[in-house]
Amino acid sequence: MYPYIATETGALFSVLKLRDFDKLAKLDVPLALLIGHADFNPGQLADVLPKGLEHLCLNDDVAGAFHFEWPTSTITKNLEVWLSNWRSVTPHLQTVELELSNSRPDLMAMEKICQKAGVNYIIHTSHILPSLHGEDRCTYYRISNEEGGLGAANVADMKADQEARYQIERREAQRAREESAEIARAKWKAVWNAICEAHSSPRARDRAYREAGGPPIGKR
Repeated sequence: MYPYIATETGALFSVLKLRDFDKLAKLDVPLALLIGHADFNPGQLADVLPKGLEHLCLNDDVAGAFHFEWPTSTITKNLEVWLSNWRSVTPHLQTVELELSNSRPDLMAMEKICQKAGVNYIIHTSHILPSLHGEDRCTYYRISNEEGGLGAANVADMKADQEARYQIERREAQRAREESAEIARAKWKAVWNAICEAHSSPRARDRAYREAGGPPIGKR
């Protein structure tokens, strides 16, 4: 099990400062245990990675369990800062591997960073496409320089998946709005019925309804 510090809120903070572990050549570790939480001044990979590192595999395994979530820009920026100077920080580096299942990485940006740095890269990502009817669908991508990188076919597939996710999220949002509106209508209908029982005058009813903060009569 990875060493960690747990706070009263259940958050985890890194205790893996491996800079002086010169003989550590291969490392597979959750990003959170190297740089911490994105909301609490995350550290820099360049400050904690061992000097003798040859193969680094970063994953987001603890993201779902402990809410360690990073905006895409946080991941790519941290990666860029390190790889722009990797020859000084980790001079023996050969391969960068990313396994991101709980985040929504910018694959094209990450690939460009690795290509510019001149290192081998392998990027794994997968996500679940929830289905409104039937079983959910899992999509998986593996991108590496040895396999030609992010090809046009992969881009098309990812765009199709993103559009599918967008359509699902839009339908779910619409359904939530409709449910909220239905609840509101039921609430104000009950208020109006109670006012009608308390007042016999239409004018008094309208006044009481307005004072209760009800929506326009035609929209309740």
